[in-house]
Amino acid sequence: MDGENWFCLLCVRSTSATIQPMTDETLIDRMAGVTVFQRDGERALHKPFLLLIALARLQRGEPRFTPYGEIRPVLADLLQRYWSSKRAQPRHPFWRLQNDNLWEVPERESLLQACSHLKRQGDVPDKVLMDGGARGGFPDGIDRALRDSPSLVNRIATRLLNDNFPPSLHEDILDSIGMPWVVEKGGKRKRDPAFRHTVLGAYNYRCAICGYDGRLGETSLGLEAAHVKWHAAGGPDEADNGLALCSFHHKTFDLGAIGVSQDLRVLVSTEVNGHDRVDEWLNRFAGQRLTGPRSGSPPRDEYLNWHLTEVFRKPAVAGG
Repeated sequence: MDGENWFCLLCVRSTSATIQPMTDETLIDRMAGVTVFQRDGERALHKPFLLLIALARLQRGEPRFTPYGEIRPVLADLLQRYWSSKRAQPRHPFWRLQNDNLWEVPERESLLQACSHLKRQGDVPDKVLMDGGARGGFPDGIDRALRDSPSLVNRIATRLLNDNFPPSLHEDILDSIGMPWVVEKGGKRKRDPAFRHTVLGAYNYRCAICGYDGRLGETSLGLEAAHVKWHAAGGPDEADNGLALCSFHHKTFDLGAIGVSQDLRVLVSTEVNGHDRVDEWLNRFAGQRLTGPRSGSPPRDEYLNWHLTEVFRKPAVAGG
């Protein structure tokens, strides 16, 4: 099915069926619309994660509705691994995505009745979802459209990834939800191809943390330009939002295992653990000052603060 075809969306919150025409592009925009970064870049990842899980299950040919008890551990793992916020819980997106008319819980009325005695209205408690056998899935029209068009599933997944995560995490997230690698390109903001050259040149083609500068002839090996405030969160392709990092320290920076303080010292999360080479590759850099750029400015405080607030896994180990 191409972008000119139409399908129907059943609005899950209305008392009567409301039919709205929707194209592929409209659906992509609708799903991406739940991923807006709010409050000056604060990430809101719980709904995008649930959408990705549901897309992966659909792509694998699984039934339309999935029990909350099956979604819960997968979603909890994603939230724990890729989001430093402690506020969101699996029940939040499972229930709230209904408000976006992209998700249906057929047991909705019985679940509301089961918690009608509660003084505080809003999300249905986790226990009620579990005990009530809650299931969730895409509304019928959306489900059928996606099953008829695997390429549309890929385009939506690509957009969700591009809009919310740096490329270094895409493959890990797809592996976590059991979804094949998505090859289509998407997203509204285009990256500046000069960003990598500018950042690496400013740092003399050396990792700002470990000093790695390997090359094959004149070609850098495993050296990357990292965004401090992620491109997906609105971070600019400017040198003062960049760090030259080896691929290992880039990945650990994007995962929040390491951070950078305002005085440009390396922070290592207390959640980092392991044996072989962990001290050598991570812990020994705690408190060490970054190697600054030979030209231009180091990362701006506002971008460092965003990373410390939204990505870094506090607290830092002693010395950091």
